[in-house]
Amino acid sequence: MVQISKLCNELKRAHVITECGTLRININDRVINTKKSSAICFSELIKEKYYIDKSITSLNTHLDITCQDSIDILSNFIETRKLEFEADEAHYHDIFEIGKYFGNQLLIQIYAKHVKSDKSLTNENVFRKYEISAYENDSTTMNECIEHISSHFYSLKDDDIITNFVKNGFEFCEKILKSKELKIENEDKLCLLLLDTCRRDSTLFDLFGYVKGAHERIM
Repeated sequence: MVQISKLCNELKRAHVITECGTLRININDRVINTKKSSAICFSELIKEKYYIDKSITSLNTHLDITCQDSIDILSNFIETRKLEFEADEAHYHDIFEIGKYFGNQLLIQIYAKHVKSDKSLTNENVFRKYEISAYENDSTTMNECIEHISSHFYSLKDDDIITNFVKNGFEFCEKILKSKELKIENEDKLCLLLLDTCRRDSTLFDLFGYVKGAHERIM
């Protein structure tokens, strides 16, 4: 089993602790009980919450993570400052989601480095590349990804399109649907994709207004 090990050196946050105590972190109904000092070392978010209310004893959230052991990996990381996880795409992305929410740059950069290590832009990695470039506000790479998605629209997996339309929101979808590079089989195909998208997020219904324009570019 391939694993990655990293040490967390973000101990500089610990100096804000003025009292002992424990913190209960509830993620997706899984609970991590840890020292406040350990949690603050790990998380910029928790440090900020501690500044506001030093009596804080719990934090509840729901994260978009898929691996059953990701919370166990996080618990071990907080307690030992040692990060070990299987080097597959699902675990890498879970690490990124955890890092984004809690404000841990080490976790974020591990994922960013992994995504950027592949210099090519393919149907398999384009959504991951867009995600990182959007987080880093890298407009050049974002535009390259939009162009690739638009020009390879029909060859992308339907579920990948729908999932990322919902995840990235209206502006992302709009750029693709307005792109001159958009390639789609027919209007019905596009409508079905948008219908499934809106079933997951009804706020995207106005995207149907771009169907005619996309169809005209086909013709």
